[in-house]
Amino acid sequence: MMLVTRIFVRLFSGFTPALLLAPAVSWAAVPSDLRLNHIQIKGTHNSYHQQPLIAFHKSHKYTHLPLTEQLEKRGIRAFELDVHRPTSGSDLQVYHIAAVDSKTTCSRFKDCLTELKNWSDRNPQHVTIFVWIEVKDSTGGPKFADFNRVDEEIREILGDRLITPDDLQGAHETLQAAIQKDGWPTVDAARGRFIFMLDNDDRTPAVYLNNDSLRGRVMLPRASESTLDKPWAVVTKTDPGSFHDAALAKNFMISVNVCSPENNAADCQSRLQKSLDAGTNILLDDFEGDAPKQSLNGYYVKLRDQLTANCNPVTSELGCVADSIDQAGR
Repeated sequence: MMLVTRIFVRLFSGFTPALLLAPAVSWAAVPSDLRLNHIQIKGTHNSYHQQPLIAFHKSHKYTHLPLTEQLEKRGIRAFELDVHRPTSGSDLQVYHIAAVDSKTTCSRFKDCLTELKNWSDRNPQHVTIFVWIEVKDSTGGPKFADFNRVDEEIREILGDRLITPDDLQGAHETLQAAIQKDGWPTVDAARGRFIFMLDNDDRTPAVYLNNDSLRGRVMLPRASESTLDKPWAVVTKTDPGSFHDAALAKNFMISVNVCSPENNAADCQSRLQKSLDAGTNILLDDFEGDAPKQSLNGYYVKLRDQLTANCNPVTSELGCVADSIDQAGR
């Protein structure tokens, strides 16, 4: 097993060696050069969300299972959490809109993170879990002056499980240069780990970055068309199209919000298939399962053969075997 670990270290020289010390558990062979941007996983949008008793807007009419059950029963491997500063107390809160759409399966940010960690403890061979964080102050809670608190709470719960911008950048001059030259970590090297992404592209330069650097930070900010070439830009969220293809060509990890209650099932299925065919890595959805409260007239986010992860049809090469990517429970 130590030999396997050393091989992974050599395959991804920019990745902190200590981060690769995965538990000594056997798993089925996957190509040694299969990297995170070579796969596709399914996720949930507003992953904590519970439909309010009275939905004032159609977009609020969906209910997710608790995070643990999404991981265990639905094969969800990507999440999105809206984080608010508390009006009282010290812990960051998770909800959509104060009073109007505030029902949540985990009201404290730390509780959401702890759910993810506890499941990971029991399934150490899982494929990397990606988490989008949207820092909000326009829909409840005091204004965020900086995002340090978010980084601190993530580190407190998941510090030894994180793949951070520093881990990815290594000795390279910039993060984007590291991803273009060395690529993302291999799927096997990154098992049992978490990558956090910041969905606040309009505020990133002023609030989160330090002179275009992510040194010491936890999250990877979302890039837009105007920031595609920034030295920190390696993830984004977008529909298939020219920007999507440009980001894919630069080895970005790409997410998309597929379906909401405002859409119809046929359109949702069409959007899902287009995103899969385009090579989108992370498919986020308001509907994560086939139970009535978790589906839209039978539609829900799914991959081929109901797998939790698939080979990316655009970026992966021959030799990728989909059912060996996620090793949860093995």
